[in-house]
Amino acid sequence: MQNKISKINRAFFLLLVFILLAGLLTTVFFPDEINYYENRYANKLSPLTGAAYADGSFQDAMESALSDQVQFSRLAKKCYNYALASSAVPFVSLLENSTHDYVYSNGIAFYEGKIVYTQTGLDWRKDALDAKAENLNAAIAAHPELEFYAYYIEKDTDINFTTGQKLGASQYMFSMLNIPQERKVIYEIDSFKDFDERFYDTDHHWNYIGSYEGYKDIISLLSGDEPLEPTDVFHSGLRFAGSKAMSLGKFYTDEMSIYLFDYPPMTITVNGQQADYGQQDKLVNGELTQVSYGAVYGGDDGEVVFDTGKDGDNILIIGESYDNAVLKLLAGHFSKTYSIDLRNYEAAFGKKFDFDEYVSQHDITKVLLIGNVDYYVADEFMI
Repeated sequence: MQNKISKINRAFFLLLVFILLAGLLTTVFFPDEINYYENRYANKLSPLTGAAYADGSFQDAMESALSDQVQFSRLAKKCYNYALASSAVPFVSLLENSTHDYVYSNGIAFYEGKIVYTQTGLDWRKDALDAKAENLNAAIAAHPELEFYAYYIEKDTDINFTTGQKLGASQYMFSMLNIPQERKVIYEIDSFKDFDERFYDTDHHWNYIGSYEGYKDIISLLSGDEPLEPTDVFHSGLRFAGSKAMSLGKFYTDEMSIYLFDYPPMTITVNGQQADYGQQDKLVNGELTQVSYGAVYGGDDGEVVFDTGKDGDNILIIGESYDNAVLKLLAGHFSKTYSIDLRNYEAAFGKKFDFDEYVSQHDITKVLLIGNVDYYVADEFMI
């Protein structure tokens, strides 16, 4: 009996060694080009150089390549993801079985296979909206020399996709703001089709289609200029799991795709330091291996300043992360564009944001308030 067990162990060990060696040979000499299971280019070995070995990038690339190329790796990933999905949410069935109603599992809501945040009642938001309107109206009254504009971005929390009923927060907020009607615009989501086309599956932000539509709305609102037209669409093949999918183990993902533009020349400072905003060029040039909305379009920095050097208005944009994708586009239409995220300004500059001082110091002529319902109710965005 011991002899038999010993032979089985040796056979198993030899089989394991054979699989590993075969996997190594495949990785080195016959690597797959595409990881079809994860819908991306497969990882391959990087050239072995002294610098790559010293900084660890060769070892990291080796690990990633083996993960993609060795025998049965795809099967192993499928089994792992299936087990994770079964324990977290009935994910596969939710994606495969389209439904015209909300499906809930472990606190996550799906609608036709897309993760959604559900609509909440207006009543419990009214106090916060009232306070924000009072705050903004005080700034508006104190600065009659400025042109104020407001843009409200509707999303999944603003509509019940089954009934079509709207939250009404956008209309309620705008009814109280002392801004001329023609200077207030709502980015409307009237159906699941609208939302599905314009927003990521796994992230709460708008995608390249949605953000470009928003940019066209905003520039029409602000100046009536012709919008910058995209020269192409770039599908990177890189995938990411956004904020809505973090609890799903990052196996439900979006592809990072962007519109390409010929941006006008401009200098950019981020929190007082000259830098680019976002990494769209690096994405196109293949220099990124990991992506996210903020990494590609730009982060929620306390202050970003875009200077085109041309004559025209200076605009102050007070917003949140939704504006990240449109700031560089909007900046091309103005002399200087100042973007402020009130959540992070004090941390970046060691002092609270002073609206009165800022508009005077930077010769601001226009002010754009932009965000979704969270922006209009959160205390962090009080001026």
